[in-house]
Amino acid sequence: MLLHYQKFTEMTISSLQERLGDPAIGNNPILRLIAGIIFMHEQDYNEILKHTNAGETMDLYTTLGAQSMKVCKAMVLESENLKFKINELDAKLMNSCRRFL
Repeated sequence: MLLHYQKFTEMTISSLQERLGDPAIGNNPILRLIAGIIFMHEQDYNEILKHTNAGETMDLYTTLGAQSMKVCKAMVLESENLKFKINELDAKLMNSCRRFL
């Protein structure tokens, strides 16, 4: 959510790259997974591969995480669209009833 604001995006990515460059914690798989998700959000595919493709299955986890987020987003949008259609039909039905009475 914070990544939608340019100021926070720059701070987050800068802090993340600093942590990834630290030899003590840079190889942490959870940190690398989070980095992959953030860089995918930013569509920086070179950085995604740099931090997730380390001979393990991190690239798979990142891809699955991104696909899950896309599916969830699509489901939410579909749900919102359905709610809108139901409200629209309710309004039409109410107007028809008012005209009838």
